[in-house]
Amino acid sequence: MAEGVGLAFEVKVHRGRRITIPKAVADLLGIEEGSRLRLHVEGDRIVLEPVRDALWFAMHGP
Repeated sequence: MAEGVGLAFEVKVHRGRRITIPKAVADLLGIEEGSRLRLHVEGDRIVLEPVRDALWFAMHGP
């Protein structure tokens, strides 16, 4: 996983409050079209985390 990597990107909020995940981040975390993400709020921060299914864990491990 990318823990401790410390990447930072600035993204723009588009119509419908949509954002685009930068390719470098998506590649690093294995996020593809159709991937599920968990969104939660920590204070004034938005945190997105990939939701891994059983197949992903079978292929990649914990």
